[in-house]
Amino acid sequence: MKTHLVIPARIGSTRFPGKPLVLIKGQALLKWVIDRVRKVPGVHQIIVATDDLKIAELCQKNSIQFAMTDSELPSGTDRVYQALIKQSQKPDSNDIVVNVQGDEPLIPEQWISKLIQTLKDHPEVEMATLAHPMDWSELENMNSVKVVVNQLNRALYFSRYPIPHSRLQNKSQSPLSLKHIGLYAFRFHALEKFCKLPPSGLELSESLEQLRALDAGFQIQVIPVEGAIQGVDVPEDIQKVERFL
Repeated sequence: MKTHLVIPARIGSTRFPGKPLVLIKGQALLKWVIDRVRKVPGVHQIIVATDDLKIAELCQKNSIQFAMTDSELPSGTDRVYQALIKQSQKPDSNDIVVNVQGDEPLIPEQWISKLIQTLKDHPEVEMATLAHPMDWSELENMNSVKVVVNQLNRALYFSRYPIPHSRLQNKSQSPLSLKHIGLYAFRFHALEKFCKLPPSGLELSESLEQLRALDAGFQIQVIPVEGAIQGVDVPEDIQKVERFL
């Protein structure tokens, strides 16, 4: 069983065009992410999946493998799959594929390792992701994706909106939903199944690719992690990330 880390990096982000190449402390955002994932042990290969020649050039300069993918693909996960099947040898059915978002320059490599180890230890898990507790101010942030889980830590629903609705908010406690961290680990056969499905109505409505999986009956294991990290969703997040760095 091999582990493949793929970083989808699309140049035409709706909320932040050109995001992968924006400079943070003098270095491209994507390069910060690459440096993080290179620290993850036991990885067979790291690939950047992109639709842009400038991003491909950055990869060449930093000796990182890349694959050119269709700019019209509906999601980052579809880009991950296309990058893998463009190789001379497809991954094996049970190989682990991790979709590492290209806008998480502070992602701890230990979190990625935890995601990988969960699939290694639990052969019944086909898809997993990460989440952590959040405060009430984060609940109202439309750039933060929320997930509600059941007692087995399996995802019930994801949304950009505050979920679940509560008429009796007790703000002395944390919200019932968690903040989703946009990393996904798949077994390759589950990734292939996911990417052969058309985008679902829920996915298009919320602009959240993981809802395609829930809509199709996938069980998504949500792995809790401690702490919080600052991603780059909009230009205003650059200064926040620089303060952490």
